[in-house]
Amino acid sequence: AYESGSQWLDALKKVLEDNILFLCEYLEQHTQIKVMKPQATYLVWLDFSAYGLSQAELMNRLTSTAKVVLNNGQAFGPQGKGFARINVATPKAILMEACQRIAQAFPK
Repeated sequence: AYESGSQWLDALKKVLEDNILFLCEYLEQHTQIKVMKPQATYLVWLDFSAYGLSQAELMNRLTSTAKVVLNNGQAFGPQGKGFARINVATPKAILMEACQRIAQAFPK
């Protein structure tokens, strides 16, 4: 793995970069959610503050309406209010469906 894993790692990095780009473009086009483009991780912060919801309302809308489970931003401290975190290390089809569900629950 240490000597011959570079091709696998390069392919994985490409998939993650493509997923991050898709997430950014899709949510920018269809929602008011601001995407915090990550550095060196596949966990992406989403800023829902434009919707003016409490954290409880935000997380409830994600789980009950969008049927998507994201990390609660406030679990990382009070500065996480209005934020949620999504994992983009997933097949593109799953990410696309999650983005569509989020966009339906949080329209522009």
